[in-house]
Amino acid sequence: MKESKRKFKELITSSFYGVAIGDALGVPVEFSSRSKLDNKPIVHMEGDRAYKQEKGTFSDDTSLTLATAIGLCNKSNKQDYLYNIAYEFANWLFNGKYAVKKNVFDVGNTTRQAITEFVLYNNSVVSSSEPSYYSNGNGSLMRMLPIAFYMYSKDEFESFDRRKNFVSEISSLTHKHIISKICCVIYCEVALDIIIQQINNTFSMSNLTDTIKIAIERVYHSYCLSMDTEEYMLELNDIFHYHFLNFTRNEIKSTGYVIDTLVSVLWCITHTTSYSEAILTAVNLGGDTDTIGSITGGLAGLMYYDFNDIPKDWFEDLRGKKIINKVVSKFTKKIKSSKKNIKITTKESN
Repeated sequence: MKESKRKFKELITSSFYGVAIGDALGVPVEFSSRSKLDNKPIVHMEGDRAYKQEKGTFSDDTSLTLATAIGLCNKSNKQDYLYNIAYEFANWLFNGKYAVKKNVFDVGNTTRQAITEFVLYNNSVVSSSEPSYYSNGNGSLMRMLPIAFYMYSKDEFESFDRRKNFVSEISSLTHKHIISKICCVIYCEVALDIIIQQINNTFSMSNLTDTIKIAIERVYHSYCLSMDTEEYMLELNDIFHYHFLNFTRNEIKSTGYVIDTLVSVLWCITHTTSYSEAILTAVNLGGDTDTIGSITGGLAGLMYYDFNDIPKDWFEDLRGKKIINKVVSKFTKKIKSSKKNIKITTKESN
């Protein structure tokens, strides 16, 4: 039991730092072209290219991940978790909480609108806007990591349908469209499976592809017959039928569109063999470098959770470590490693 608790804390710490490091590596070159990065790739922390930030500065990807974690910690009763997460989002956007030196920058339009509505309309977590296909950015996908840990720690989430609904509700705080919600559910299922395997000492890089396929299959079976998703199934085809696993680098679209982002991340972790290689591969795809780097970094932190795998200069150059440490400390105290070996099967949602 002590061993699983220790490993659980290590997984949280390494993955949260993975989010921040991937984010900080990507911030200086966000929107850079792939060809430009091929000529001058990111290798170390840099600064002063895109947002005039000091090297090692993380952005909204990390801040909203940390805000989500604290929102889950602050839940006073089961009805309040959405409010508490949204409240922490507002605390970040308007007060600079969770941001390095309280400097908020690079905020997505959909995210900004949703958080602003939360504040303006009597702190209602139900946005008045209708879900738009054109609002399917990666703004909810990038902050999902704490949800996987939270679901692992609670017996109530052994049911896939319960997990799916929980993830969908939290995505909908800012991104309500079904495509965004499906991508968030897929990500959380992959992360959750890796957490379970790490705790049970069964994780293996050689089985990573199968782990991802099994997680995607659970989600596919849940949505494939839904009228809500029928018109979007073709767009999700490369994910649901695993085509992305055989993509070449040139076929990867590293944009801020949520499907492109998820494909990029899953491609990066399945086509690399170390922590640093996964993150650098993600960042040097170009495009939405901070978010793709951040999400990849979070999963890499789960896969290679030994802190010795993090390049020393990356860790030293990272700013905001006190913010991260404070959140990790509170989060690990509030949630606990499951007392039993949770078993998840591909057919549990049927």
